[in-house]
Amino acid sequence: MLILGYDYSSGVWQLEGEAYIPSGTDATSVMQVFGGSSRATTIMLRVYSAKLTVYRSPTVLENVYNRWLKVNIHDVGASNVKVYIDGFQRYQGSGAGGNNHYFKFI
Repeated sequence: MLILGYDYSSGVWQLEGEAYIPSGTDATSVMQVFGGSSRATTIMLRVYSAKLTVYRSPTVLENVYNRWLKVNIHDVGASNVKVYIDGFQRYQGSGAGGNNHYFKFI
């Protein structure tokens, strides 16, 4: 799902959504923030072998099959991305630059 009309270039933005990861899901994107300067995305959460990862690593959560996850956050001004899963921060890292961003939730 691409959320149209909410592109952004500054500030702190949050997408909160829930995703269900069925058994057998592999090499699949769950959530993305598009708009990096060195690559197409600032962050991508993917599922590999029952693990939720940022791109291919690091792993932010294990044993994700057959459960619902609430994910969300992007601070453009600080070039900072935080990933919260079910209310707990699981990852913090640098953004990927860029002037225009938008969320895509699968």
